[in-house]
Amino acid sequence: MRQGAITVHDVGKRYRAQGGARSTTLKGYLLSGRSVVPSKSFWGLRHISFGLRQGKLSAWSG
Repeated sequence: MRQGAITVHDVGKRYRAQGGARSTTLKGYLLSGRSVVPSKSFWGLRHISFGLRQGKLSAWSG
């Protein structure tokens, strides 16, 4: 990939599946009496790379 003003390499976004109202902290799990079970997750985006060249910033409309 060519060098540019901004280069992003191999990034992604992973989401956790929500199975109802669950506590998001260890304290919340302990106080609710539930066991700490790993949540299921999925990748929305994975291994994304891109580069942006230097140029003028233009306003988007519409």
